[in-house]
Amino acid sequence: MDEDFHLSTRLIEEMRIIRPDLALAELTQPTLVMHGDRDSMVPYEATADACRGLPHVRMVTMRGVDHGYMVEGDEEGTDPLSIKNKDYIYQQLLRHMQA
Repeated sequence: MDEDFHLSTRLIEEMRIIRPDLALAELTQPTLVMHGDRDSMVPYEATADACRGLPHVRMVTMRGVDHGYMVEGDEEGTDPLSIKNKDYIYQQLLRHMQA
C-alpha cells in the first residue's frame, strides 16, 4: 500500500474475510490475473506480490491502464483505446483457455 491509496472500512472487512492473497495461493488450477500498471484503486505491486512465485498463476500487465479497462469518461466503451483494451483482454483469455 502507499499513501495515495485509501481503503474503505467495507473493503478492509471484505479483504480480512476473503484474503485474496491467500485464496490465490490456495488455488491449483491455472489462473489468469490481469492488472493495469496505473491502477488507482488496487496497487499494482500488491497484486504482483500476491502472484509472485505461484506457478499456476499467469499475471498479465496492462500497460498504462487504470482500474478497469475503459478510458476514463468512456461510459459506453466506444473509445478506440477502450476497444483496444477489451480486445487485448479477450486475446489473453483465449490464450489462457487454450493453454
